[in-house]
Amino acid sequence: MKIVILIASPSRNGTVSQLASAYAGGAREAGHEVTELFLADLSIRPCAACGRCIEAGRCVVRDDIAKVEAALEGADKVVFATPTHYGNFSAPLLNTLERLVGFLVDKRVFPPKPRTLRGKRAAALVACAAPWPFNRLLGHSSGCAARLREVCKQAGLAFEGVLVAPGTGRPGFSIEKHAEKARRMGAST
Repeated sequence: MKIVILIASPSRNGTVSQLASAYAGGAREAGHEVTELFLADLSIRPCAACGRCIEAGRCVVRDDIAKVEAALEGADKVVFATPTHYGNFSAPLLNTLERLVGFLVDKRVFPPKPRTLRGKRAAALVACAAPWPFNRLLGHSSGCAARLREVCKQAGLAFEGVLVAPGTGRPGFSIEKHAEKARRMGAST
């Protein structure tokens, strides 16, 4: 199986990147091919809201979004790895998803239909500063997971689950514990 991990953290050594690396390691141990894309390393301009992607089936601005599209087209599974920001996923992931609208969803019809990734699988790795149980009660990680589920639903991706690492940067937080869960999640793909 070919897996693409979209890493939406600007920190290569942060919690999200470590979770993604652990997931990738587990998936590779299980014999899967994994591509990790660090969105912060790519040059992806903001959506201009021109609407031309609706007809073209992909954004007409050809920057590094083309690398993301190519990776997603060849993937069997997409993993979204993101920190939570105000109960949502990070700005780099939001920017990327906005640029992928015409690629993911056919909005020429109503209701819109999935386009390119229909039938593929998806999962998420989410890091949240709010500790358990407040990450869920206040909607921090649960809000992010709900938004990712909705993106997957609209894109026709079968969402298989989310691993949440709450309380990052707090006393007692253990990246090792969450990284091991991510590794097992990747290995069981």
